Amino acid sequence: MNKTKKGYSVLKAISWYAVGNVFVKSISFFVLPLFSNLMSTADYGVYTIFTSNAALIDSIIIFGLAPTIRMAKYDNDTDYELYTSTIVVIPILLVLLLALVSNVYMLFNPVLMSLNRTVWNWMLFYCATNVICIILSNRFVLDGRYKAYFIYLLINTLIAIGSFLLLAKFVFLENTYMARIVGQSAGNFLSILFFVCTIGYKGISPGYLKKGVVWGAPLVIHSFMISLFGQMDTQLINVFSEFSELGVYGMATTLGLVPATLEATFESAWSPWFFNKMNVGDTEKIRETNNTYFTIFAVILGEFMLILPELVRFLNRSYWDCVFYLLPITINSFIELIYLVPLNIQYYYKNTKNIMFATVIATLLDALMVVLFIQLYGFYGAVYAKTISKIALVAIHDYSAKKLDQNNYFSSKLFVLLLLILFAIDAIVVLFTDFAALRLFLFAAIGIVALTFTIRKRKELLQMFNGG
Repeated sequence: MNKTKKGYSVLKAISWYAVGNVFVKSISFFVLPLFSNLMSTADYGVYTIFTSNAALIDSIIIFGLAPTIRMAKYDNDTDYELYTSTIVVIPILLVLLLALVSNVYMLFNPVLMSLNRTVWNWMLFYCATNVICIILSNRFVLDGRYKAYFIYLLINTLIAIGSFLLLAKFVFLENTYMARIVGQSAGNFLSILFFVCTIGYKGISPGYLKKGVVWGAPLVIHSFMISLFGQMDTQLINVFSEFSELGVYGMATTLGLVPATLEATFESAWSPWFFNKMNVGDTEKIRETNNTYFTIFAVILGEFMLILPELVRFLNRSYWDCVFYLLPITINSFIELIYLVPLNIQYYYKNTKNIMFATVIATLLDALMVVLFIQLYGFYGAVYAKTISKIALVAIHDYSAKKLDQNNYFSSKLFVLLLLILFAIDAIVVLFTDFAALRLFLFAAIGIVALTFTIRKRKELLQMFNGG
């Protein structure tokens, strides 16, 4: 069996991923004022629908393969390094097929999914490179290669931002969204070269190609549906509004990368640890660690929400309203973290069919909720509809996971309590947006309480996370 590095420490992993993700993503965060000044809200709207469409295409051409790398690593009969090298061929073939079909279609209709031919073809190139990066970066995560993962993030981010600034200044003076699109594609392409130089390429195995299709096929619908679930609000806001309104929402989702990055950091470190603990049947340890770790994450998100208005003030004033989108987007990051528990239980038991059905149900519910809430409460309602749908997603997957494993791997009561606290903070920020002193007082008070608790319980916390 392929094994994770001996002595895997969730604390060490979180520390490395936190430093890497937060440092690299903070670069993107600090250049957001530049983005907001170089790109009009309409340009940002085009870029937003580009990224939303790309996410949907990614979910199709990746063919459910990303989770199968984890399955291959813990499968006795699979050389998962050769397996990883083999399966990157599948998305390349799929994107070439999609390019052929879509370009024939665009001979008769020049616009597809709100994008013209030039932007569409750049999107396909971006999707191909992005999916390959997703697959190969999983190797670094599963192997515990924190430093290599950090270097990959750094290369990708710096190339993307540097290319954007140069292209926006000297090439795409009018359509600045093209500068971001080309820049991000360049970052992905150079990242792939880094992967090849770092982990090599072991070639293609026809047997593993077939295994990848068999393992991944049941996850294709799940992958697409979860992507559609994530993009439903963006797509529907695009239908009901102009690019300028979509641009404000797009800036909110970009700022939402801050909590999303923290969630990805926790998940990258947590996943290998969770599978190891499942292998040895340490249910009590999993539950205890999960409850503590979810609480810490909720505190961090609550603190972030309290200072959101101050962060948004650094942007171009035309983007101010994005603060009201950002509040539920931040809460959604917390729900997504909880969702990983029942999802990974199903991955552990290789029960991918239940994953697919649960996600389809939640996505259909999301579509209905978003349309209804837009009609009743406007575009802000779409994001809160997403929050409700994500809670339903957790409940559906938890029900499905319980059929496989009756153990409780986190406290449902704690989840509800933390969620209510985050909604309360949401209400405080909305009601007291202009009362910075009150919000900063709450920020300091929560911070002091959390820090005091951490100091008093530091030995127990260190033992819990490092003894994993």
